Amino acid sequence: MEFDDDIDCFQDNFEEEEWNESLLDVPNTCLDVNITPNRTKCHERCIIHIDIDCFYAQVEMIKNPGLRDKPIGVKQKNLVVTTNYAARNAGVPKSCWIPEAMRACPDLILINGEDLHDYRQYSQKIFDVLKSFKVPVEKLGMDENYMDVTKLVEKEVGIQAMLQGHYLFSPDEKVCICGCDERLKIASNIAQKVRSKLYEELSITSSAGIGHNKLLAKMVGSRHKPNDQTTIFPCDINKFLMEFDDVKKLPGIGSAMVSKLKEHELSKISAVQQTSKQLLCEIFDSTTANKIWDFCHGVDDTEVKMSLPSKSIGVEDRFKGITNRDQSVKHMEWLLDRLSLLLHEDGRLPSVLRITARDHNKAKVVNKFMRESRQTKISPELFRSLSNDKTLEIKARSKVLSMAVDLLGKMIQLDSKFHMTLLGISVTGFNEITNKNIVSFFKQPTSTSTGLPFSNGVSNPSKKRSTPESTLNQPASKQARVSDGKCTSNNAVESKTNFFRKSNKTKNDRENTSNSSRNLQPEIPFGWDKDVFKELPSDIQQELLASNQVRPLSNKKVLSPKKEKPKKKNNLYNYFGKN
Repeated sequence: MEFDDDIDCFQDNFEEEEWNESLLDVPNTCLDVNITPNRTKCHERCIIHIDIDCFYAQVEMIKNPGLRDKPIGVKQKNLVVTTNYAARNAGVPKSCWIPEAMRACPDLILINGEDLHDYRQYSQKIFDVLKSFKVPVEKLGMDENYMDVTKLVEKEVGIQAMLQGHYLFSPDEKVCICGCDERLKIASNIAQKVRSKLYEELSITSSAGIGHNKLLAKMVGSRHKPNDQTTIFPCDINKFLMEFDDVKKLPGIGSAMVSKLKEHELSKISAVQQTSKQLLCEIFDSTTANKIWDFCHGVDDTEVKMSLPSKSIGVEDRFKGITNRDQSVKHMEWLLDRLSLLLHEDGRLPSVLRITARDHNKAKVVNKFMRESRQTKISPELFRSLSNDKTLEIKARSKVLSMAVDLLGKMIQLDSKFHMTLLGISVTGFNEITNKNIVSFFKQPTSTSTGLPFSNGVSNPSKKRSTPESTLNQPASKQARVSDGKCTSNNAVESKTNFFRKSNKTKNDRENTSNSSRNLQPEIPFGWDKDVFKELPSDIQQELLASNQVRPLSNKKVLSPKKEKPKKKNNLYNYFGKN
């Protein structure tokens, strides 16, 4: 398989705490804007939660339209992880063990979904469609996204809008007069447009929830599925919460919290509403207490934060057991090739390689879920070929594989008895490669090693040029280097043409140059050695000149009122250009 807000308890004076609690005691969040002006602020937002219907199964049906009306299940190992609605109508649960699924529906078609590549691709396509609406979009797994459409709604305020899709209990806001009724109806129209665009461009059906915060939008979206949407108005919040009245059904409330609440007879939402926030603060830390208190009142002030590219990309696999070096290397090769495809599609170059593994023999002694990780710095240039190809260049692949096996050997004695049940390879410390020019290519890379999470005995690297513990015994060939005046990882310095050949100047040329007080010699970027610069192809020279400050190519001093500083001795840093 691949792998895929804190609010302190009130510390203010008694009057403010009493005021805030009194607001939450009112079942309907907004009663009269003239009496409770602060209460309307929490209804200003319009949040849409988009949930892709039976995501894995739907991707398989898009790939093979003949499966659309047949019961199918997507399996990983011995589990059915999702089913389409035809299978669910036949009695197969959304997820279950394979024997259970086959008993419920002998005609169930099982599809192997252990390779998440296609699902990742569709997830990104969906995200791109949502981003096209120019609003904050926050990914929640591969098949769910939040959208804050408040700004889009503000542009439509004043235009009569009919509610699209379903409503929870009331077709209109019955109590609040802050304008949330109109805003949420406009948001329902936007949700309909989003879902229509997903279907038109990707043939993807989805369900949506519309509310004034993330919590309510997510919860109400499951009310009408598949391929539908539901809006909740503030006047129906408490009635909605009392429908299931179970804290564990609130998103983000985990089993550990539920267990503690049960110990204090607070497993019901109604019980939490009737207690005091102070009691929750005595049971939990302030952040957790506030979260439980707010959620049980339908309050969620967390923002929809625009999702950024993943900080790490990786693949891992679980299996019954690998017990020798050859099997380990073969499996590592397979994982590396899958990782290469993901990096090709991502378009960034990593600078850190991490290997994760689990030795069943160790796990029996320590913890059956124990996993170890080791990581090391790696030259981004080893992955350069992935910008144009789906596979690594042969020599680069061999080097990365060697480094990966070396890291694995620091956790598992590959030449001794072992029983490995999990293996993963991932990369992080990305450098963007899009919209780059030759200047950024030759710049000295910024170190990404400091601050990286090291575990299981691998210490953080020092601020010097030393490497992490996991690379102390790596040969020098593992590091990016320059030899014989050429960059070993690039063919940019390959032309012997002297672009700056001397030309015969005419009299007018000399006069014009003299009048402008310019040096007769061509110019080069600061920080470059003139001999090296002269060897570059002309197009690269022109790009460097256009992208950097310049200095005369001649070694002679240029007439200037300022005293010229002593010329520094060339080193690798100066050779490749300063940041």
